[in-house]
Amino acid sequence: MPRKDIPLRIMSRNPKIRLEFRESRLKMDKTQKCMGIDLGMKESYIRLVENGHLNPSLKRILVFEKYFEIAADRLFPDLYNDVE
Repeated sequence: MPRKDIPLRIMSRNPKIRLEFRESRLKMDKTQKCMGIDLGMKESYIRLVENGHLNPSLKRILVFEKYFEIAADRLFPDLYNDVE
């Protein structure tokens, strides 16, 4: 049974790998684990976000934008395409 105090933002169908997110991480020569340590997040969280299984909160989107120095619409095109 899921905990009620933790909001779930897990996408159940057709996850999309966020290529710009992954490529940016790899260009920085970071593993998901190292990136998680840098940002104070779990490796599993980074993996779920990167693979499109989890949508980050707006606060975390801004953290990723600053970390990669790349606009959010490039890191998460699947989220921005839904708005258009």
